[in-house]
Amino acid sequence: MGCNTCKKKQKPITTLSSDVNMEELKQAHEYLLIASKMNDDKWDLVEKVYNDLYPQRFRLNRGCKDCLNKVARVIHHEYKKRS
Repeated sequence: MGCNTCKKKQKPITTLSSDVNMEELKQAHEYLLIASKMNDDKWDLVEKVYNDLYPQRFRLNRGCKDCLNKVARVIHHEYKKRS
């Protein structure tokens, strides 16, 4: 069903930060390719990259599958777009 973060209607994104470390973005993308090996340290990096891309968007709820999927899709999309 989703958590409160998922249920909130998000504001449209009007600005995307271009100040993202490409090495960190690449590493986050590679971590997410094998989701079964994710741990807290890897999620910390993924969350940092997401917050670098979309400052103040929302905090990642690691207990919510929908939140994790949303963040993973954003990371994959941005990596493909920027590489």
